[in-house]
Amino acid sequence: MANPNHLSLLHRVLAQVGESDPSELGADNRDKFSLVGANLAGADLRHVNLSGMSLMAADLRHANLQGALLLGTNLIAANLYQANLRGAILNRARLNRANLSDADLREASLGEAILVGASVNGGVLIGALLYRSNFSGASCLGAHLTQCHAVEANFSHANLQGADLRWSDLRQADFFGAQLTDTRFEGANCRGARLQGSRLQERRNEDLTTSKKSTQMMSKPS
Repeated sequence: MANPNHLSLLHRVLAQVGESDPSELGADNRDKFSLVGANLAGADLRHVNLSGMSLMAADLRHANLQGALLLGTNLIAANLYQANLRGAILNRARLNRANLSDADLREASLGEAILVGASVNGGVLIGALLYRSNFSGASCLGAHLTQCHAVEANFSHANLQGADLRWSDLRQADFFGAQLTDTRFEGANCRGARLQGSRLQERRNEDLTTSKKSTQMMSKPS
């Protein structure tokens, strides 16, 4: 449950920000409205404008952020476990080491967002916009990423075991060193994607080597 004092502080901050034009205020200035470590678990923040604010290490478990505006918001190490972020705008948001496990990010926009080292296990990102987003080193076990627009997204060294990327646009995406065991790519556009060094590439090479050995053995005269 959210801390009433932290909720009150949030409402005061929103009142102050409401007096300014968000497009003119800019992320650097808005970062002074700090809610670092705030307990906002379960809070109803639908369609709230939190752009550029600092919510570093905030507790947002089960919070309802559907349709919220989080442009450039500092969410480093924030706990967004099972949060509702459906349709939220998180372009250029900083989500390094954030916990987004089992979060609902359907149709959310995370263009150029930074999720380095984040936990997105079981997250639902169906139809999400992930253009140039950075998931480097993130844990995305069993994440639902179908029909995503992830052109030039960075998944290097990410753990995507069991993740579902079917029918996604993955052109020029970087999967270098990623773990792709049981990852599904059916129908995905992987043109220009970098798979060198990924576990999928290693597995394909192993399968190819095994296939060649089998062919050679079969071709030897008895």
